[in-house]
Amino acid sequence: MVEATKRPEQKNASTEEVTDYTPDFNKIIGDFSHRLRPVREPGGSERENKVFEIDNELSKWSFGSVAEMLFDKRFGCLEEEINKEAQTFIKAVGDFLANAVEAELFIGRRVKELEKSCKPSKETERDRAGFFKFLLAGGKLTKDDLLANAWLRETLRLYPVLSSIPRKPKEDIILGGYHIPGVTAQVEFLAHQIGRDESIFEDAEAFKPKR
Repeated sequence: MVEATKRPEQKNASTEEVTDYTPDFNKIIGDFSHRLRPVREPGGSERENKVFEIDNELSKWSFGSVAEMLFDKRFGCLEEEINKEAQTFIKAVGDFLANAVEAELFIGRRVKELEKSCKPSKETERDRAGFFKFLLAGGKLTKDDLLANAWLRETLRLYPVLSSIPRKPKEDIILGGYHIPGVTAQVEFLAHQIGRDESIFEDAEAFKPKR
Protein backbone atom coordinates (compact mmCIF):
# COMPACT_ATOMS: atom_id res chain seq x y z
CA MET A 1 0.00 0.00 0.00
CA VAL A 2 1.27 3.46 -0.88
CA GLU A 3 1.51 5.78 2.10
CA ALA A 4 0.06 9.23 1.56
CA THR A 5 2.53 12.07 1.98
CA LYS A 6 1.87 14.06 5.14
CA ARG A 7 1.37 17.75 4.55
CA PRO A 8 1.10 20.62 7.03
CA GLU A 9 -2.48 21.27 8.09
CA GLN A 10 -3.99 24.11 6.11
CA LYS A 11 -6.60 26.25 7.85
CA ASN A 12 -9.50 27.96 6.13
CA ALA A 13 -9.73 31.73 6.25
CA SER A 14 -11.47 33.05 9.35
CA THR A 15 -14.84 34.79 9.18
CA GLU A 16 -13.16 38.14 9.86
CA GLU A 17 -10.72 37.63 6.98
CA VAL A 18 -13.52 36.69 4.58
CA THR A 19 -15.65 39.71 5.49
CA ASP A 20 -12.73 42.01 4.64
CA TYR A 21 -13.29 41.13 0.97
CA THR A 22 -17.07 41.66 1.06
CA PRO A 23 -17.12 45.32 -0.12
CA ASP A 24 -14.81 44.59 -3.07
CA PHE A 25 -16.69 41.44 -4.08
CA ASN A 26 -20.04 43.24 -3.84
CA LYS A 27 -18.69 45.90 -6.20
CA ILE A 28 -17.47 43.23 -8.62
CA ILE A 29 -20.90 41.54 -8.58
CA GLY A 30 -22.57 44.90 -9.20
CA ASP A 31 -20.25 45.65 -12.12
CA PHE A 32 -20.87 42.16 -13.50
CA SER A 33 -24.65 42.65 -13.40
CA HIS A 34 -24.25 46.04 -15.07
CA ARG A 35 -22.07 44.53 -17.80
CA LEU A 36 -24.67 41.86 -18.65
CA ARG A 37 -27.32 44.44 -19.56
CA PRO A 38 -25.77 45.73 -22.81
CA VAL A 39 -24.62 42.29 -24.01
CA ARG A 40 -28.08 40.70 -23.85
CA GLU A 41 -30.09 40.04 -26.99
CA PRO A 42 -32.56 42.90 -27.62
CA GLY A 43 -36.22 42.62 -26.68
CA GLY A 44 -38.54 41.24 -29.34
CA SER A 45 -35.84 39.08 -30.88
CA GLU A 46 -35.94 35.29 -31.06
CA ARG A 47 -33.41 35.06 -28.22
CA GLU A 48 -34.73 37.92 -26.14
CA ASN A 49 -32.58 38.72 -23.06
CA LYS A 50 -30.21 35.81 -23.73
CA VAL A 51 -26.59 36.62 -22.92
CA PHE A 52 -24.23 35.76 -25.76
CA GLU A 53 -21.29 33.56 -24.64
CA ILE A 54 -22.34 33.56 -20.97
CA ASP A 55 -19.44 31.21 -20.13
CA ASN A 56 -16.97 33.86 -21.27
CA GLU A 57 -18.71 36.52 -19.18
CA LEU A 58 -18.66 34.26 -16.11
CA SER A 59 -14.96 33.64 -16.68
CA LYS A 60 -14.33 37.40 -16.64
CA TRP A 61 -16.23 37.73 -13.36
CA SER A 62 -14.35 34.77 -11.85
CA PHE A 63 -10.94 36.03 -13.01
CA GLY A 64 -11.68 39.51 -11.70
CA SER A 65 -12.73 38.14 -8.30
CA VAL A 66 -9.63 35.95 -7.92
CA ALA A 67 -7.33 38.76 -9.08
CA GLU A 68 -8.89 41.14 -6.55
CA MET A 69 -8.23 38.67 -3.73
CA LEU A 70 -4.67 37.78 -4.78
CA PHE A 71 -3.35 41.03 -6.22
CA ASP A 72 -5.81 43.74 -5.09
CA LYS A 73 -6.30 44.43 -8.79
CA ARG A 74 -9.08 43.46 -11.21
CA PHE A 75 -7.27 43.87 -14.56
CA GLY A 76 -10.31 45.55 -16.16
CA CYS A 77 -12.18 42.32 -16.89
CA LEU A 78 -15.65 43.84 -16.44
CA GLU A 79 -15.06 47.16 -18.16
CA GLU A 80 -16.64 48.04 -21.50
CA GLU A 81 -13.23 47.78 -23.17
CA ILE A 82 -11.71 44.54 -21.88
CA ASN A 83 -7.97 44.39 -21.20
CA LYS A 84 -6.66 42.41 -24.18
CA GLU A 85 -4.00 40.54 -22.22
CA ALA A 86 -6.52 39.51 -19.56
CA GLN A 87 -8.98 38.35 -22.24
CA THR A 88 -6.25 36.31 -23.96
CA PHE A 89 -5.31 34.69 -20.65
CA ILE A 90 -8.95 33.82 -19.84
CA LYS A 91 -9.47 32.29 -23.29
CA ALA A 92 -6.22 30.30 -23.08
CA VAL A 93 -7.16 28.83 -19.69
CA GLY A 94 -10.68 28.05 -20.90
CA ASP A 95 -9.43 26.28 -24.03
CA PHE A 96 -6.87 24.29 -22.05
CA LEU A 97 -9.35 23.12 -19.42
CA ALA A 98 -12.06 22.37 -21.98
CA ASN A 99 -9.72 20.14 -23.95
CA ALA A 100 -8.44 18.48 -20.78
CA VAL A 101 -11.93 17.54 -19.59
CA GLU A 102 -13.00 16.47 -23.08
CA ALA A 103 -9.93 14.23 -23.38
CA GLU A 104 -10.61 12.74 -19.95
CA LEU A 105 -14.19 11.87 -20.92
CA PHE A 106 -13.13 10.47 -24.29
CA ILE A 107 -10.39 8.28 -22.81
CA GLY A 108 -12.69 7.02 -20.07
CA ARG A 109 -15.34 6.10 -22.64
CA ARG A 110 -12.82 4.32 -24.86
CA VAL A 111 -11.44 2.32 -21.94
CA LYS A 112 -14.95 1.14 -21.01
CA GLU A 113 -15.62 0.14 -24.63
CA LEU A 114 -12.41 -1.89 -24.71
CA GLU A 115 -13.22 -3.55 -21.40
CA LYS A 116 -16.65 -4.61 -22.70
CA SER A 117 -15.16 -6.02 -25.91
CA CYS A 118 -12.64 -8.15 -23.99
CA LYS A 119 -13.82 -11.26 -22.21
CA PRO A 120 -12.50 -11.17 -18.65
CA SER A 121 -10.18 -14.07 -17.88
CA LYS A 122 -7.36 -14.96 -15.54
CA GLU A 123 -4.98 -14.72 -18.49
CA THR A 124 -6.10 -11.17 -19.26
CA GLU A 125 -5.70 -10.13 -15.64
CA ARG A 126 -2.27 -11.77 -15.52
CA ASP A 127 -1.12 -9.97 -18.68
CA ARG A 128 -2.32 -6.62 -17.39
CA ALA A 129 -0.65 -7.17 -14.02
CA GLY A 130 2.54 -8.19 -15.81
CA PHE A 131 2.49 -5.00 -17.90
CA PHE A 132 2.22 -2.81 -14.80
CA LYS A 133 4.96 -4.81 -13.08
CA PHE A 134 7.17 -4.20 -16.13
CA LEU A 135 6.57 -0.43 -15.92
CA LEU A 136 7.14 -0.37 -12.17
CA ALA A 137 10.27 -2.52 -12.32
CA GLY A 138 11.77 -0.44 -15.13
CA GLY A 139 11.28 2.80 -13.23
CA LYS A 140 8.94 4.11 -15.94
CA LEU A 141 6.04 4.24 -13.49
CA THR A 142 5.74 4.36 -9.71
CA LYS A 143 2.92 3.40 -7.38
CA ASP A 144 2.63 7.07 -6.51
CA ASP A 145 2.05 7.83 -10.22
CA LEU A 146 -0.77 5.29 -10.39
CA LEU A 147 -2.35 6.57 -7.19
CA ALA A 148 -2.08 10.23 -8.20
CA ASN A 149 -3.56 9.53 -11.65
CA ALA A 150 -6.49 7.59 -10.17
CA TRP A 151 -7.25 10.33 -7.64
CA LEU A 152 -6.99 13.06 -10.30
CA ARG A 153 -9.35 11.29 -12.71
CA GLU A 154 -11.92 10.60 -10.01
CA THR A 155 -11.70 14.14 -8.65
CA LEU A 156 -12.26 15.64 -12.12
CA ARG A 157 -15.23 13.33 -12.61
CA LEU A 158 -16.96 14.46 -9.42
CA TYR A 159 -15.76 18.07 -9.41
CA PRO A 160 -15.10 19.16 -13.02
CA VAL A 161 -13.25 22.43 -13.53
CA LEU A 162 -15.83 23.59 -16.07
CA SER A 163 -19.60 23.58 -15.67
CA SER A 164 -20.06 22.75 -19.33
CA ILE A 165 -18.12 21.94 -22.49
CA PRO A 166 -19.44 23.95 -25.49
CA ARG A 167 -19.08 22.56 -28.98
CA LYS A 168 -20.39 23.58 -32.42
CA PRO A 169 -20.83 20.69 -34.89
CA LYS A 170 -19.36 21.38 -38.32
CA GLU A 171 -22.33 19.71 -40.00
CA ASP A 172 -25.89 18.69 -39.13
CA ILE A 173 -26.06 15.82 -36.64
CA ILE A 174 -28.69 13.85 -34.72
CA LEU A 175 -27.95 13.83 -30.99
CA GLY A 176 -30.26 12.09 -28.54
CA GLY A 177 -33.03 12.12 -31.14
CA TYR A 178 -32.70 15.87 -31.74
CA HIS A 179 -31.58 17.51 -34.97
CA ILE A 180 -28.63 19.83 -34.33
CA PRO A 181 -27.89 22.28 -37.19
CA GLY A 182 -24.24 22.48 -38.16
CA VAL A 183 -22.13 25.62 -37.64
CA THR A 184 -24.95 27.77 -36.22
CA ALA A 185 -26.01 25.67 -33.19
CA GLN A 186 -23.97 25.14 -30.05
CA VAL A 187 -24.22 22.04 -27.85
CA GLU A 188 -23.37 22.24 -24.15
CA PHE A 189 -22.14 19.04 -22.49
CA LEU A 190 -22.80 19.40 -18.76
CA ALA A 191 -19.67 17.94 -17.17
CA HIS A 192 -21.12 17.74 -13.65
CA GLN A 193 -24.21 15.80 -14.75
CA ILE A 194 -22.24 13.46 -17.02
CA GLY A 195 -19.75 12.68 -14.27
CA ARG A 196 -22.55 11.69 -11.88
CA ASP A 197 -24.70 9.77 -14.35
CA GLU A 198 -25.50 6.30 -12.95
CA SER A 199 -25.89 4.92 -16.47
CA ILE A 200 -22.22 5.76 -17.11
CA PHE A 201 -20.64 5.38 -13.66
CA GLU A 202 -21.83 2.75 -11.19
CA ASP A 203 -22.40 4.26 -7.72
CA ALA A 204 -21.64 7.62 -9.33
CA GLU A 205 -21.84 9.73 -6.16
CA ALA A 206 -19.09 7.70 -4.45
CA PHE A 207 -15.42 8.65 -4.67
CA LYS A 208 -13.70 5.52 -5.99
CA PRO A 209 -10.24 6.15 -7.47
CA LYS A 210 -9.93 2.44 -8.33
CA ARG A 211 -12.58 2.67 -11.07
